Amino acid sequence: MQLEAKTIKVGIALNRHEARFYTDTKLKIFHKRHHIRSVPAGSSFRIWLGSPGKNSGKQPGWIVQVGAYRRHSSVEMCRKMLARFTDEKVSVEYVRKRNLYLVRFGPYSSLSEASATKDLLKMNGFSDVYISSFDGHVKKKHMLYLITEEYDKYPLHDGSVTLKSKHPVTIEGKRYRGKLQIRVNGDSFNVINIVDIEQYLRGVVPAEMGGTLYPQIEALKAQAVAARTYVYYNLGQFKSLGFDICASQSCQVYKGMNAEQDRTDRAVEATRGEIITYKGKPINALFTAFCGGETENVENVFEGGPVPYLKSVKCGGSAGDWISQTLTAAITLEPLESSYIKTPPLAVVRMYETGLLKREELGHLNEIATLTFCKNFFGSVLSKYGIPIPKTGLKSASLKDIAEYLGMALLNTDDTSDLLSSGLLRQPCPDIPAHVIDIVAIAETIREVLNQEDLPKLKFKVVDKDFLDQNPAPDFLFYAAGGQLIPASIARIRFGDRIRYREKPDGTGIAVVEILTRESQGTLNDSFVSSYRWFRFLPADQLSTQVNRYVKVGQLTDISVAKTTATGRVAALKVIGTAGSGIIRGLKIRWALGGKENKFKLFKRVSPDGKLLGVYLSGSAWGHGVGMCQVGAFGMATKGYTYIDILKHYYTGVEIEQIKE
Repeated sequence: MQLEAKTIKVGIALNRHEARFYTDTKLKIFHKRHHIRSVPAGSSFRIWLGSPGKNSGKQPGWIVQVGAYRRHSSVEMCRKMLARFTDEKVSVEYVRKRNLYLVRFGPYSSLSEASATKDLLKMNGFSDVYISSFDGHVKKKHMLYLITEEYDKYPLHDGSVTLKSKHPVTIEGKRYRGKLQIRVNGDSFNVINIVDIEQYLRGVVPAEMGGTLYPQIEALKAQAVAARTYVYYNLGQFKSLGFDICASQSCQVYKGMNAEQDRTDRAVEATRGEIITYKGKPINALFTAFCGGETENVENVFEGGPVPYLKSVKCGGSAGDWISQTLTAAITLEPLESSYIKTPPLAVVRMYETGLLKREELGHLNEIATLTFCKNFFGSVLSKYGIPIPKTGLKSASLKDIAEYLGMALLNTDDTSDLLSSGLLRQPCPDIPAHVIDIVAIAETIREVLNQEDLPKLKFKVVDKDFLDQNPAPDFLFYAAGGQLIPASIARIRFGDRIRYREKPDGTGIAVVEILTRESQGTLNDSFVSSYRWFRFLPADQLSTQVNRYVKVGQLTDISVAKTTATGRVAALKVIGTAGSGIIRGLKIRWALGGKENKFKLFKRVSPDGKLLGVYLSGSAWGHGVGMCQVGAFGMATKGYTYIDILKHYYTGVEIEQIKE
């Protein structure tokens, strides 16, 4: 197949007034072919758009250009064609100088909505569709300036400049191969990465389907071919803004060199030049994070007519051999509660890590503390910080006497209110026996204050291959439940599970793992649990505001599911308000409700007198649900399917072809 586009233009930073750069080698700035300035190696600098004026910071909308026609009859024919698959109203602008009627949709407040409309149009036969920005006022020319680290200011141009360097250039902390173009667009500018398409894919595949989370090479190769095909299908969709494709989820995510991985690089190279075709043309290779067991017919999500290769199919990875590992805690705690700290188990972890709490003492945390234990424990804590032990000594193991003892040691006063005001105590100490966990919690609070640090935080992580390859054997294991940590002795974790963890201070292993996704301990075997279930509550006022972006109904009084598809997705929502009623369909449902997918159940919350208070959503998929399921692709790869098998499963009736360079 003969196709052009060895290099593409990617909009990596849009509608900016300033951007920060760094180059580790000499960088040259050009306007067209004219060299206008150089930046020395090892320099940080800014590009700034001067004199943006009173409209500075105004967020533009997005326009989708359907077509340009010379005859009014052609405009009317276009309207009729559009009415077959969308009820959205178009606008028509006559440009006298060009003698053209411009047919447009918008403006849209988000690029995602504009991109969805563009996809809908292209899938229904409108080939010359592109997206442009719209800010609602006359655009004026402004000057691009280079500002150095020393705040020297040099004018560059009022249109566009190109940055060229032998090595990748960094913008806002991300490194990019190829060239960078700065193009003025009214009172803002776009940063465009001009890059070889295969190099571009090295920054797309891991951003969309990371090699450590999805380590099966055949799944990554499928993603590489889908991503390459998506580019060829969508070339020039932002031609009025000077680039081919954007770098966000509105197109496909591109993170430059920062995202590159060896495994995904191999997938890109192994499929170099391969794209998916239907009847000899690149397809709209849509893909979704997790389809919840079955993908969706495109017309039920994007509206419009059916597309032969974007049909609903069963998820091919539903019985995948998901890599998992059983964690066994070295120490299992009892359930713990103490009013002296928010998360007592973490206080125990900290005291154990530092050696202040002995292993043989961990089984007695809920018991009444003895005077001997209190003396020894607080003696060790005070000695650790070089604080002299009070001469009066500790009278008893009551909370009241402990507070007075600590007041003398830390503040030289027996007034325990000073301990509270200084933060060394979180709760008053009554004259009752102390439990061992209370002693540990009080000591942890003192440690936090003296070290001027918060309670040790756990790192969030989605479990991937690299983490499992460490063979984590934590000292402590917990489940998360309602803000509390529930101790556990054994648990199974697998790819995609959400956890929090903390390494041991000496770096010899994992001190604690907290499992956030309890569902993973069940029998689900076809999903990343972090994507499989999501929940959301929308109060009535917020819901009303969001619904009225798509259907003008006034104050919302009722909402219900009007239609579902065979896969269980919501295809239409009926909304009723003080000013009327209407139907919301397709992707607009997701935008109106702020959900992660249209596969959800809706539960209304109403007051005793029937007034709508809000809705609760319970979803079981992630993305738009059309095309290749990324999680399913991984599942198929674990079962031995090739990337061609995967692509032909999710895209009906397609072929894999090689582009001739």
